[in-house]
Amino acid sequence: MARSGHNRRIRLDMELFDLITWLGTIFTIVGLGLGAMLWAYRGAGSVDVLFDQPVAADIARDAQSVWQLGLAAFAGGDFRQAKEQFSRVVRSHPDCGAAYHNLGLVHANLRQDDDAVACLLQAGDRYAAADDGAALGLVKQHLSALRVRKEAMVAAREHA
Repeated sequence: MARSGHNRRIRLDMELFDLITWLGTIFTIVGLGLGAMLWAYRGAGSVDVLFDQPVAADIARDAQSVWQLGLAAFAGGDFRQAKEQFSRVVRSHPDCGAAYHNLGLVHANLRQDDDAVACLLQAGDRYAAADDGAALGLVKQHLSALRVRKEAMVAAREHA
């Protein structure tokens, strides 16, 4: 009788060990997968600098400090921080074409091309309303650069 209890205890210990081993393996695989996805989103894999200079503009006085933070982040290659700062300017000054323009450039550098196009179109609308032909022409050049990059990516996939 004592022997049967001893065997049952060994079997439970083995089942517990197997369960812990199995769970450890699963959590390791999931952790590695999540780590790779996070690296791709936050790491160098998600940046492709198409535009190395933001646009300059006269900004409302109350947005100057945030604007300058965005410009500094852009110049330093911290496009996520630049995105946050230019988004703040857009929220506080929704009629500012330059804020949408720089936000579009940042999205493009982060490979968020759909968002980049949307922001650049918003910038174009604001520049057109302000009758700023030079800025509107620059937006068209930037949209064209995005189109060329997209066409190159499609061509590369087709040849792969």
